[in-house]
Amino acid sequence: MIGVAVGLLVAVALVGRASSLGDAVLRALATVPLATVVAGAVYALLVVGSVRLLGIGLHEGRHPVRSRIGWQAWSTERVLDAARTLLFPLYASLVTPVWLRLLGAKVGRNTEISTVLLIPALTQIASGAFLADDTMVATYEARWWPGADRPVEGRAAGVPRQQRDDGRRTLGPARGAGGGAVRRAEEGQARVVVARLTPVRLRRAATQFDEERTFRPPVRLKVARGCWELLRLVAPMVSAAIALGVAGTLLALWSAVGVGWTVLLAGPVLIVAGAVAAVVSTIAKWAFVGRITAQEHPLWSSLVWRNEVQDTFVETVARPWFAEQATGTPALAAWLRASARRSAAAPGSRPTGCPRPTSSRSGPAPRWRAGPSCKPTCSTTG
Repeated sequence: MIGVAVGLLVAVALVGRASSLGDAVLRALATVPLATVVAGAVYALLVVGSVRLLGIGLHEGRHPVRSRIGWQAWSTERVLDAARTLLFPLYASLVTPVWLRLLGAKVGRNTEISTVLLIPALTQIASGAFLADDTMVATYEARWWPGADRPVEGRAAGVPRQQRDDGRRTLGPARGAGGGAVRRAEEGQARVVVARLTPVRLRRAATQFDEERTFRPPVRLKVARGCWELLRLVAPMVSAAIALGVAGTLLALWSAVGVGWTVLLAGPVLIVAGAVAAVVSTIAKWAFVGRITAQEHPLWSSLVWRNEVQDTFVETVARPWFAEQATGTPALAAWLRASARRSAAAPGSRPTGCPRPTSSRSGPAPRWRAGPSCKPTCSTTG
């Protein structure tokens, strides 16, 4: 809220005195890019400051749930989980390692990090490591289990998407506390466990791959990727513009028909805003990616970067304005089909897990995969 408030102050200062509501909305629309960047920068600074403060005195081991360490671990994860959504352009990009270093993590060179969730004060990522989508590193668990040390992702290590580095020397899905742990929590005996996982070799079939486009990209590829990633900033600006349109419409209704009718018509206005967001994200998908064919692409390739651009439109435009509200409706299935996601199609579909486009009828969406020596590739099913 503080970041949004600062962004609004910037917009108000730039708009100045307007002759009418329409004039004010048009002037405010011109300030959206700057106001969005300012709001995001302020929020990012608040996240860095909060996580750094929460990391003071935080150490690995077993700790009571109702303790300072337990509260610090829980608060850190909650703050960064929200940041993954609101600061989505900072993740799965060239600046992600820099961002994690600002948060307090030790990150080596030439690392590729996606939407990772971690406790930065307890995390060390070695050079050449690859952490895919929704990787959980150095997170905590409320359970009875002897604690260990801090996590270290080794050189050229790869952690597959939606996997958890949970300190039990295995790579598996996140598992919650069982009934026994819940009963112990009720008795006041539960512990927050912060542990590490010793790097293990992932079993992958050996294939040929381009070393340059995987581990040692030249400067020209970094510049090309950076140019594409700058376009990811457009998505939150579009979301802010939709919010401005909703606010302007509601103010116009208020002055025309009064408060009562404005409240009644607010729902249809938000439905229209959601439809606009869905259309914009669909256009972005076809403009940046097009139809995806069934093949593998190296990590440092145009398709991967373009896909991240359209994914940002899904996460920051379509998801908050449309997908989350359309859960379980035919509208969500229609939107998925419009983006050539022909596998998702049940009216009961949920928006989570559907950000990446595919023309598959039953296969998964494009996924990051670790190959030989944990070689990152993008595998698509068409």
